[in-house]
Amino acid sequence: MSIWTHIKGQFVITTKHGLTIERFENALGYIVKHDEECWETTLPLGSEGSLQWKTVNSLPDMDGNHTILINGDLRDYDNVNYIIRWFINICKCFPSVIEAEIAIECCCEISKLKWDGKSMKVEKFDE
Repeated sequence: MSIWTHIKGQFVITTKHGLTIERFENALGYIVKHDEECWETTLPLGSEGSLQWKTVNSLPDMDGNHTILINGDLRDYDNVNYIIRWFINICKCFPSVIEAEIAIECCCEISKLKWDGKSMKVEKFDE
């Protein structure tokens, strides 16, 4: 039986202070699809590919903000701590992340993290 880890979240960033969308996307990591030969990435990676991300508004809104959605169903992957470290690292390394959140479900446990631009709130639940 396979272990599945389900991830859903988003980053809201501002480009007012010189951060480019391209630089932020590069920091997130290379998206690996299941049929690719190169499987090197910093993104959490299951047996059928990596976590996915997508910039949904490449042009900033009125406040100069962009939204990047993250999601994935990672097969044969249960390293929730790596996902949490990856998420916290992105939030803390980029002051331009003005808010972010992620929910991770694995092995009947749900972890939710929320970044408000200054601090991280972490919640864990059992199903």
